[in-house]
Amino acid sequence: MAKLPDISIHFPTEQGFCHPDWEAISEVIETNLQESEWNAAWLLVSRHWLGQIRNTLGGDYQIHETPNFMILSEAPPRVIKDACQSFENSLKRILSGLEGV
Repeated sequence: MAKLPDISIHFPTEQGFCHPDWEAISEVIETNLQESEWNAAWLLVSRHWLGQIRNTLGGDYQIHETPNFMILSEAPPRVIKDACQSFENSLKRILSGLEGV
């Protein structure tokens, strides 16, 4: 992926939490990257946002990823593993029940 321009200006903090300007971020991505790179860019942006939230919350919060979900939690690893599996299984069932989606 080509280098994503600095988008930190689009992650302002209000009332102690990061509130991204999603429209501005989308414009930066779509203007500076090839369409084939957009998904990878959004993945990076999502990780950055969750990282900011994790840092704000403190504690033992960790970011967990599955092929289709990102989870920010301080739950024990076993609980997160079960939740991740449940989320992925539910998505598969939903998509198989909505043929053509």
